[in-house]
Amino acid sequence: MSAGLWILIIGTAVLAIAMAKDLVYDLRRGRR
Repeated sequence: MSAGLWILIIGTAVLAIAMAKDLVYDLRRGRR
């Protein structure tokens, strides 16, 4: 596989994980 494809996949995964962490953090604080 090309390096660019791996960078795109890893970048998307990191972004999704970061968004999920923010969402869980907000839900735990009870903010809506």
